[in-house]
Amino acid sequence: MKIFDISRPLSHELAPWPGDVGFEFKLNGRIPEGSSVNLGMISMSLHNGSHADARFHFEQDGSTMDEAQLATYLGPALVVDLSRKFRDGAMPRIEIDDLRECGDELRAAPRLLVKTNVWEDSHVFPEEIPTIAPDVPPWLQARGLKLLGLDLPSVDEIRSKD
Repeated sequence: MKIFDISRPLSHELAPWPGDVGFEFKLNGRIPEGSSVNLGMISMSLHNGSHADARFHFEQDGSTMDEAQLATYLGPALVVDLSRKFRDGAMPRIEIDDLRECGDELRAAPRLLVKTNVWEDSHVFPEEIPTIAPDVPPWLQARGLKLLGLDLPSVDEIRSKD
């Protein structure tokens, strides 16, 4: 089994969502200064780096992450490389036809990770990203998919209010 680590490294240089706070790590106690151990503190927005959105993020009465089932995020996944679609800087939507090419592999995978390589420089927040066509999530769900992961900060347009 091959394990895919899709997380973005957290650092103060990671660009936050526009208007949000960035990542900060601070040492509160240090061994050389008399502390028995090094003590650290992390401060960050829930929308920094690699993350999962709880339903509460977009539904007022939605469930929060502490109610999420960890099993949803662990297990076999299909990785689909769509980076060729975005090489020229165009930002078309990710469509069903892009995923249909996977055939039986997609039917067998309970999780799908989509690689776009659009956000290569994590120090600069992208002004534009590809989005998921509205018919893709129900199409994937009808095929039994439990999880859709992307290398993007959102599945919507950056300025979307929907």
